[in-house]
Amino acid sequence: MTANPGELLRAALRYAELGYPVFPCAPGTKKPLTQHGFQDASADADQIEAWWAQHPAANIGIPTAGLIVIDIDGEGNPWMADAPDRMLDLATGAMALSELSDGGNGMKIELRNLADIKPYPGNPRINDDAVDAVTGRIRGMKYKRADGRTVRPTLVVLDDPQTDESARSLSQCATRESILAGAVLGLSGPGKKISGIMPCTVIRPGDMADNILNRDKHPEWNGQRTKMVYAFPVNETLWQRYAEIRAESMRSGNAGDEATEFYRANRDAMDEGAIIAWPERFNHDELSAIQHAMNLKLQDAAAFFAEYQNEPLAEEEASDDELTADQIATKFNRMRRGEVPIGCNHITAFIDVQANLLFFVVAAWEDDFTGYVLDYGAFPDQKRAYFTLRDVRLTLATATGASGLEGAIYAGLERLTGEILKRDWQRDDGAGLRIERCLIDANWGSSTDVVYQFCRQSAHASVVLPSHGRFVGASSQPFSEYKRRPGDRVGHNWRMPNVQGKRAIRHAVFDANFWKTFIHARLAVPMGERGCLSLFGDRPDLHRLLAEHLTAEYRVKTEGRGRTVDEWKLRPERSDNHWFDGLVGCAVAASIQGVALPNAQAAPTIKRERISFAELQRKGRR
Repeated sequence: MTANPGELLRAALRYAELGYPVFPCAPGTKKPLTQHGFQDASADADQIEAWWAQHPAANIGIPTAGLIVIDIDGEGNPWMADAPDRMLDLATGAMALSELSDGGNGMKIELRNLADIKPYPGNPRINDDAVDAVTGRIRGMKYKRADGRTVRPTLVVLDDPQTDESARSLSQCATRESILAGAVLGLSGPGKKISGIMPCTVIRPGDMADNILNRDKHPEWNGQRTKMVYAFPVNETLWQRYAEIRAESMRSGNAGDEATEFYRANRDAMDEGAIIAWPERFNHDELSAIQHAMNLKLQDAAAFFAEYQNEPLAEEEASDDELTADQIATKFNRMRRGEVPIGCNHITAFIDVQANLLFFVVAAWEDDFTGYVLDYGAFPDQKRAYFTLRDVRLTLATATGASGLEGAIYAGLERLTGEILKRDWQRDDGAGLRIERCLIDANWGSSTDVVYQFCRQSAHASVVLPSHGRFVGASSQPFSEYKRRPGDRVGHNWRMPNVQGKRAIRHAVFDANFWKTFIHARLAVPMGERGCLSLFGDRPDLHRLLAEHLTAEYRVKTEGRGRTVDEWKLRPERSDNHWFDGLVGCAVAASIQGVALPNAQAAPTIKRERISFAELQRKGRR
């Protein structure tokens, strides 16, 4: 196939405009004229014009990745020559067809599937569409055409943008809703509108899909719930009998054939009242879509209502001694962040030490253990409402500039304690209170020595104290049975051993299981009652992430040595419980400072009788 140089350049530019990256070849051959051959292919108009200015008669080369190439050998080959209608169908269908010279006597027919073409240098996006995850880097996504024009999306399709894990997480659901409202619907750019389509499945009540489909919460999405069954059959007795026959048939290995025959004999009565969305949807061994839907419902009702009805069944309510994240997030006291209620006389803090981040909680307490969360957060501040330890953007090392793990932790502790321990926390009556006791987690092996070193050298050495939470199970020796040694300080399921050993600094050890149960018990106390623990603010969304931390563990009641103990375990789907540990530590610190429940049993003390020296001598002679 011959062409003059001007036509070749125009053809090359046209291919680039259609999304084909091109490269120059020696005239009439397949030999590349660029150093790296097809790897140099580009859809950039300036680059193409430069190539053909240097080689006006160059043949046009196109990389074949993503293309289906039909090689027609032999001059005058009649393939498709007698089928112009079929050729037209190929040219205008999902595949694009073009006729190219193969450099010899034959020709090549290329069938291009737009979805399969891969990007090349100079052409990062072949088509005017792009694919990315909803939590990926989609903000400001745009596309530069071969002619230099920059275009932005006018339509976005979000295919089921939540997972089973994210649907169970209040913070992940809120994050995805925020991304949809901001980054996704803002893709079209300033002053432009965008259309959005989102096929989605409601996995659990209150998840992202459930909220988006709710027109009261998100009227802009015009949510429409589709169902497999819009009205169920009214004859429940016959369907109950059907279920029994089907189950018995399945147990006998007959695949439910007897149940199908029962349905066939009673079909009119069993179908009465049913309204089905897709009458043609049923399997080869079923008689109707109604039977198919009822089989799915009998197989797993929860999955059926979630996957096919978009109306998941309500999850089982937490037991009386367990709290949900929703319950915790809504337990606010309408106080300002950092504001101390007038009845509080004690403020405590806890710092949970991790390699990249320090989590902290500050709480105020009345003498009867009525508590108020004043503040919580992370150092360095992540500048966003929802994050996990795995996806931190600003770490201790980058924030402090310190070298090494120990140096970063030490510098981070110095800065964080400087911020919270020097601060005057204002009470309602105008009095300024300071944190009386700040426990610092020293359990993590890599941080134990540096935490002890910091507490010994800190300007706040009288306030900070290393701490160790111990797992005391049913088979473990309870704290009440520990033998008290001279110099030990013992409290309610905590103790401060006498200073000894290489670290030469006092530290606190506490029963982590007991105090985790204690914190959940305080959170379960109704607002206004003594011993209640509440959160600052007046918006539940403010505490979504905190609520997830506080419910990241579940309790298992175990028995051993004649007693029943709550053993707390991390939920498999949750990874962060650091603020839960922080609030537990605040309560332990408050107990160390003398806060106690009104009816709490005091720690056992040894009653010592006064004895004179003479009496002691008389006893010694006996």
